[in-house]
Amino acid sequence: MTISSAGQNGLPSLNELSFDVQYCGGAIYKHTKKVYLEPPSYSQEIEFSVSHRTYGKRKWERENNCPVPSINLCFSQYGDELGNAISLYPGIEWAIVRKKTFDWKFKIGGGLGLATDRWERTDTINNYLGSRLNNFTVIQTAFHLPIGKKINLAVGGRMSHISNGAFRIPNFGINLFSGFVGMHYFPQGKKEIVKQKPKQPTKQKINIGLRTGFAWGEQNAADGPLSSIYSQSLFVSTPLVGKHRIYAGVDITHNRKALNSYKYALLDGNLNWDATNSTAFVGVELLYGKVGIPFQFGIFTKKMRNDDSPWYQKMGFLYYFYRNESSWLKQLYVGPLLKSNKINADYIEFCVGTMF
Repeated sequence: MTISSAGQNGLPSLNELSFDVQYCGGAIYKHTKKVYLEPPSYSQEIEFSVSHRTYGKRKWERENNCPVPSINLCFSQYGDELGNAISLYPGIEWAIVRKKTFDWKFKIGGGLGLATDRWERTDTINNYLGSRLNNFTVIQTAFHLPIGKKINLAVGGRMSHISNGAFRIPNFGINLFSGFVGMHYFPQGKKEIVKQKPKQPTKQKINIGLRTGFAWGEQNAADGPLSSIYSQSLFVSTPLVGKHRIYAGVDITHNRKALNSYKYALLDGNLNWDATNSTAFVGVELLYGKVGIPFQFGIFTKKMRNDDSPWYQKMGFLYYFYRNESSWLKQLYVGPLLKSNKINADYIEFCVGTMF
């Protein structure tokens, strides 16, 4: 495929790409006294990225203020006792401020991280991670400074987090806060952004959505059995700005991990019902091409036994592999969602959903 044909088929051409590298140095934040090892005074990461630099050429770029999707490969060195990790994740970056002399940008991303060290029965002191395969999440902000037609300098700060979402315990995770310096190389130079305001939708459409989720959770013992967790959601959504949308609905979750713990404790009553909760939720989903980034907040309308959490939140990435606005079946998607209560991760669910 030639460079020109790639652009014509909707894929980024070479003059829309940048090749980036950044070095991050900082410290691991010990967020709980339950971890045994003291983190080292200094940890570091180096990250390589390929970024799609959008300039307003396509409709979705103009509608979303020209975001920058990227594929990122990160090498993390946490220290001799905590080990290292290699992570691959998609990310997306937005401009908060654009000036001729600098840009101020915000980036978020998440994917898979492979850790060299984890908790083992032969090494119970290192209890930060319970598995080698983990979720890897990055939040960062930076100032981008042009130092030539083909090069930008980036200076900023970030937080990277690696954990498995309570799939395997112990799972306290590693949070690395760091400052970084980076360089972006544009092989064919940078372009001016097309200054065209996106057209606002003239008709607010109401869609109905269904989403089914499946997850696994480990019982309260390291290397213990895995139990399934099922959820079903029903919601309505409407456009917010451009193709972004807000939504609200209800869901119900049956947690066999909780059910098994009730059985082990020899509790009485309707244990299946006690291991089921229901919620009412609201959310916003940012849509960029075929990728959606949902943020959801819910309150419990029915709690599981011994659960005192008043609310929860979910976030993740969804991939829309089917879209047809003229059909009764308008969208189909898959993707992972992280459910957490406050700062504690409950599980990562893999979901499939549709919009009517």
